[in-house]
Amino acid sequence: MFCPVCKGEFREGFTHCDNCNVDLVEDLDHIPDNIEGEFMLCPNCQKEYHNGEKTCSECGLKLFRAVLNKDDEYVFLEEPRFEQGNTEVNFNNLWRHYCQIDPSKAAVVLESMDGEMLKQVMDLLDKNEIDFMFVEPNEAASTLGSIFGMNSPLERQFPRIVVNKEDEEKALSLVANSSELGLFEVPDELIGDDDDEDDDEDDDEDEE
Repeated sequence: MFCPVCKGEFREGFTHCDNCNVDLVEDLDHIPDNIEGEFMLCPNCQKEYHNGEKTCSECGLKLFRAVLNKDDEYVFLEEPRFEQGNTEVNFNNLWRHYCQIDPSKAAVVLESMDGEMLKQVMDLLDKNEIDFMFVEPNEAASTLGSIFGMNSPLERQFPRIVVNKEDEEKALSLVANSSELGLFEVPDELIGDDDDEDDDEDDDEDEE
């Protein structure tokens, strides 16, 4: 038996996870309906829905089953995806510079499964008045798949954000230099300590 929240495995005879306060399930790949305390959650804005909604009223994205764990953190009961759940809801409702871009004239700015990062990039482009479009994963193969050929085990499909080719350089520069995104920040553990470097130099001089 398994806990659908913490994914812990329990010995035979256990039926409830006291840490997460939910009933155990037999198979994590086929979690049954009506897990105690579950609701529908938007993978982007983290808004909860409790009345059978399928689409986020703010983002227009498909909702996914979720619960709160003992630390009041969201845990999805199914893999969340950043995709529109209602074709009648258009991203034009969220951003002034969201528009349709001809694929032959489009340049990819970001390709990712990280819904929050995708939203941040679209916010950034909109703020800087750059036209852009969100492309759902079933509309385009990923860069990895294109490089290694169709049917490659590395072929994947990810959501992507594209801009017009003439805006590509400016858009990429904005994304790369955004302090909020921090895409190219060097982790602290990889940054050498100046004092350590000085000590190394002193040791070298002593050896000489």
